Amino acid sequence: MVYSVHIFQQLVEHFPTWDALRAYLTSNEGGALRVIEHGGDDVIIRYEKGVSNFSVPHTRWFRSVVWSTSAHRPLCVAPPKASTVESFPAEAVQSLLYQDYLDGVMINVYLKGEEPVMVTRSSFDATGTFYTERSFRDLMNDALDIIGIDDIRMLIPSNCTFVSVLLQHPDHRIVEPVAVPKIYQIHAGRVLAEGQCEIEEQNLPLAPLRLDPPPNNEIVQWVTGLAEQRGWGWQGATMKDNAGNRWRIRSNTYRMVRSLRGNTPRCDVRYAQLYIAHMVDTYLYYYPEDTNMFRLLYIRLENTVKMMYDRYVRLHITKTLKPEYLEPMWKPHVFALHGYYLYALRPKKQFIREKDVWAHVQALPWQQLLFIMNRRESIPVYEFTQPIVS
Repeated sequence: MVYSVHIFQQLVEHFPTWDALRAYLTSNEGGALRVIEHGGDDVIIRYEKGVSNFSVPHTRWFRSVVWSTSAHRPLCVAPPKASTVESFPAEAVQSLLYQDYLDGVMINVYLKGEEPVMVTRSSFDATGTFYTERSFRDLMNDALDIIGIDDIRMLIPSNCTFVSVLLQHPDHRIVEPVAVPKIYQIHAGRVLAEGQCEIEEQNLPLAPLRLDPPPNNEIVQWVTGLAEQRGWGWQGATMKDNAGNRWRIRSNTYRMVRSLRGNTPRCDVRYAQLYIAHMVDTYLYYYPEDTNMFRLLYIRLENTVKMMYDRYVRLHITKTLKPEYLEPMWKPHVFALHGYYLYALRPKKQFIREKDVWAHVQALPWQQLLFIMNRRESIPVYEFTQPIVS
């Protein structure tokens, strides 16, 4: 399957200089796209979820485009944003290409003259990181070593100048467990002199397994049935035509597990969010590799609760702590606990116990919980052996 994309040629014709094109693309009229520079002639142009204007037709093609500002031409074009299943052309159900919707990180490789350049959506040389401190470039090199490729140019078909691949790595697990690093080629292409792109999607080496098309037009039911067969690690299906249009539909089970992972690389942020939602045990069922880290975070939380209870006892019960020496970070919590005591416990002749502090912590917004878990005491606490007389 080979098709042509004229969007970039049309943009060059309407905006013959890079400065004019940049001003247009970054405006809301042009899609409110983001331009990422790295000090050279090449820049990355990409859309931003929640910011970019997807009512502009060309916006979906700027998932990640490497643009030469000197030649004023695209150098590498990632697959476009997929449409929702609601716009799926049911009448063409048997004529489309069907693929597994794999999770991973998109890596683009293009030729700068004869030299290959590796980029992600946001960084040249794939220097970015997420779930691990190792860069995506390092993870990619692991996968290349396993499949026996010592020159990344070998990923680019002979008649193409760029390729987009999907990388899966054990250190960057999203939902599906990954035993060894893998690379799947998604599409490849070439840029013609006028800025027109030709995209090739069929018969690429290392391409993902193609699915059989559904027997009828009930796409949602088809994906639901496949999800039951494949399990919670299967993301869903991707459907493509021969004109660059794409549709994706996720398995609901996958979507649920993916939501547990969240959109953060920080384990402490994830733990705080899950703890407030009472979802820690559910998360560890799917991601048992985080058990030890979560155990350490629970110990940190436990120490936080004990420290908060200690401040309350010394301030309001033993009176061995002056109010002015109570650290600012503890004040709203000690105040809230004492308010609960005055209006709920004292009438019943009960007192604040540690279990009440646990209940208070459980009801906090996750951002506030994370703050006190990662506390940094800057004010010394002074203890007194005798009660303070006010």
